[in-house]
Amino acid sequence: MRDLGNVMVVIVAVAATALGCAWMGTQHSVRFNDYQTEREMGRLPPLPTMANGMNERRAAWDSEDVQQTSDPYSDAEKQTLELDNLWDRADAAEKGSDLHLVRDVLRQYLERTRIARNLWVQPRDRQERRNSAIDRLDALTALDRGTSAALVQTYLNARRVYDGKPGTEEVQPVLDLVGRDPNLNDNRAYLKAAQLYSRKEFSEAARGFAALAREFRGSEKREAALFMAAVAEMKVSLEVDGASAHETEAAAKKSGEPSAEPSASSVVMAERSHPNALAAFRKLMRDYPHGQYSNDARGWIAHLLLRKDDRAGALVEYYRLLGDKRDENARLEAAFSLNYVRHSASNEEMTRVEKQLETEPEAALAYAYHNIYNYSIDPGATYPSYEDGDTKPYAEQDKEWQEDRELTGRRELLRTLEFAKRLIQRYPRLPVGVGFELRAAQASLELGDNDAAVEFAQRALRGPITAEQRSECLWTRGVAEHRRRHFDVARESFRTLLRDYPTGRYVEGARRTLAMVLEDAGDLDGALEQYIALDYKLDTAYFIDTLMTPEGLSAFIQQHPASPKRNELLYALAIRYLRGNRWEEARQTLQQVKTFAPQDYSIYAGENPCYYSPGDTFGCADPKRAQYGSEPPVITPVMIMRDVQTANELEALENSAARAEGDEQQAEALYQLASYQYESSHLLFYNPVAWAGQRYWNLSQLAGGSRYRALNESQILWSYMQEHETIARALKIYLDVASRFPRTRAGRDSLYSAAVCHERLANFSPYWRDIYQAGLHAGSRMVSYPDVKAAYPGYQLPRGTSGWQPSTRTVYGKPGWAPPAKPAPRLSRVARLKLLTNHLVAGVTDFWRKQGQRWFTALVMLAGLWLTGRIALRHRKHLRAEISQHRLEQGKQITVYPWSSLFWVDPVPLDRREKVKQFFGAIMQEVWELARDSQSRPVLVRSIISHFLLAGLLLNLLATIGLT
Repeated sequence: MRDLGNVMVVIVAVAATALGCAWMGTQHSVRFNDYQTEREMGRLPPLPTMANGMNERRAAWDSEDVQQTSDPYSDAEKQTLELDNLWDRADAAEKGSDLHLVRDVLRQYLERTRIARNLWVQPRDRQERRNSAIDRLDALTALDRGTSAALVQTYLNARRVYDGKPGTEEVQPVLDLVGRDPNLNDNRAYLKAAQLYSRKEFSEAARGFAALAREFRGSEKREAALFMAAVAEMKVSLEVDGASAHETEAAAKKSGEPSAEPSASSVVMAERSHPNALAAFRKLMRDYPHGQYSNDARGWIAHLLLRKDDRAGALVEYYRLLGDKRDENARLEAAFSLNYVRHSASNEEMTRVEKQLETEPEAALAYAYHNIYNYSIDPGATYPSYEDGDTKPYAEQDKEWQEDRELTGRRELLRTLEFAKRLIQRYPRLPVGVGFELRAAQASLELGDNDAAVEFAQRALRGPITAEQRSECLWTRGVAEHRRRHFDVARESFRTLLRDYPTGRYVEGARRTLAMVLEDAGDLDGALEQYIALDYKLDTAYFIDTLMTPEGLSAFIQQHPASPKRNELLYALAIRYLRGNRWEEARQTLQQVKTFAPQDYSIYAGENPCYYSPGDTFGCADPKRAQYGSEPPVITPVMIMRDVQTANELEALENSAARAEGDEQQAEALYQLASYQYESSHLLFYNPVAWAGQRYWNLSQLAGGSRYRALNESQILWSYMQEHETIARALKIYLDVASRFPRTRAGRDSLYSAAVCHERLANFSPYWRDIYQAGLHAGSRMVSYPDVKAAYPGYQLPRGTSGWQPSTRTVYGKPGWAPPAKPAPRLSRVARLKLLTNHLVAGVTDFWRKQGQRWFTALVMLAGLWLTGRIALRHRKHLRAEISQHRLEQGKQITVYPWSSLFWVDPVPLDRREKVKQFFGAIMQEVWELARDSQSRPVLVRSIISHFLLAGLLLNLLATIGLT
């Protein structure tokens, strides 16, 4: 039961480690990036479709431009609560008649809720409250024109009643209290029309809003009135065409759109729309081309055009929205709608779109960027359709779907490139022409034409260019030069970008690509600088723990004395010295490392029991075991003490081996040096501060996914893994001992321990499992348990490989081999004679039981057969005499008369059956005659009996001796 408990403890420990080491991947890395390939890292970010800055179809767990430093759910809940509290604060200030505070708070609310499609932050009743806030702020402007605060307060009360119960009659009595104030008349008219709209009396509402726009031409409510008149007119036309406004709003809400804003997903209805709505929205845009509702009107125009099956016209409007640099919300909504509409457009429709956009450079640039970085990368459906009735296998359908996507993406890139070239010729001397040279460079880069990308980017850099465009030009040229392996030019491009735009949106991507450029150019120090600046923890850990040599890491530390990671780098260098058996250098470096108090004191306090015996460290809390939490691991004093102790103990074991004399002593000393490492924690040479529990998974993914960037990187990682794992280090020494001292006890145990090492490594981690499954192995040779028996035929294998402790040659603390049996005491002469007699008796008895009894029976039967045969022979002689006498007497009785010859005829020949029948008949006749004769009858009976006995004895004899 104790062994079972120990096994369960090990299983639980392994499971906990596996759960702790589980890693969902990150975008903030080069080699360990689970979301982007190196080619995708060279792309500029797509236009976002959500307010977190992400493209919806390529959204990952964290943002591309902003690293997550806290829980996004908690942050979102906090911001949502703040916005709801902000609205409550405005309500409270309004009830307290603090109208100036109301104005300030409402402006803050509108500013902080301007993005409709926010992935995380979703305040309660956002659109309704924004509509109310705009109307209230419009009413508050009456204060500036001399209206009393009391009247404004009265209107605000009416608005509050409307917000609580829109469309009810309770609003009108409160609204009548406002009176006929000239500064609030437009607000009263607006709220009355809004009442009609809320009751779905759209025709009356449209007339009311239109009348307000005509009567109050200078009012701040005029633009809102024109917009709502157009919306009401659209609802009227939808009802006329057979689709209710309720259906339209439901479709809008289903897609995540506010009810007052357009949604591309509502195109499921195919009815024609009345031209009055389009005319109304276009009038609003003519009167207020850059107004508060101009982009909302443009979105509804696109919606109505889609309902008229004018997809090209709708796309033009969406690209105009996408090109509006002033309105982020409009750009997000346009990009989101394009996700639904763009893939349905035909080549002819896109030709029409390009023709209309050629005279609108800003929209044309937005279209080109979207086509390059959004649509060409994600054209059409995100997954295959798997249509019913298609008999092709899913794998073949997937392949065709992927090929079709790639073909569509390339075709769109070529289209964009040709479009950009046309506009370069159209605007040769205008600043906007530089933008199309940039788009041509970007399209060329995506098409793999790096030379053309460099040429277009350099031409753009020489012209009048905005800061945003210059950043993109430097990026595009740098990536193209990197792919051309012009590392100096690529490095200069990215360093210029980082120097001139240190806070731009491309900083992370530029540093990441610059790190790759520097690494490919052989400048590992420069690449490490970028990874440290980016805080790419995994790449930094890989560099300092694997790629760089200890000498290179030491030189980097000396050259960067002010590095924020200097302490962690010193500790990493000390660990590298430990793995290289450079004990004194490791101790000296560890002395320079600054330590911190542990984050979790529980692992250093209390009983901290081990699982087996007090002298056994298996299962004890390891100072290097990662504490998984929100805080990164720190270098604690006990961690440094553990590393110093490792250096001291290993150095002492090495010195003991060097001083040993004779094969047995040398072999045993080296055997103990290997066993120390075999039995130590697998974290003995681990750097928990660098890896934070993510080493096994990420290095396995790196090797298994072939994400290497250097030519000999697989060999570097292979050497690192053998140097890092304590079992692999022990294996190397065990094999050396077995080779040099094969006739010693330690040599035999070393060969067996090497086989155990191979068995453990084969399932030690995903990396080692893949190595052994590929037919490779650690150490200089592969050793199995049959190999041990072949090398040492008389060697008894220990009682188990699990729990094998080579230093003490025990298994789970018990002797590794069963003790030999004690020799039996010598017997006396009488006892030996008795034992011999018993042995002979047993032998005789066994022989009698198995063979003797049968042969004795056969002899008895043979004797009986001989005696019976003699008797039968004598009776047979007498019987023959009687038969002869009987035949003579019978002959005498036969009389032949002379005249009988007159009647003789030739005898008829008999067949075989008749002859046999006649023969046996004659015999039976003789037997019968003998039996009737009183003198011959006794002779006949004795002869028959003796012959029957003879036959029976013969058959029994044959059966006894095994012949029958």
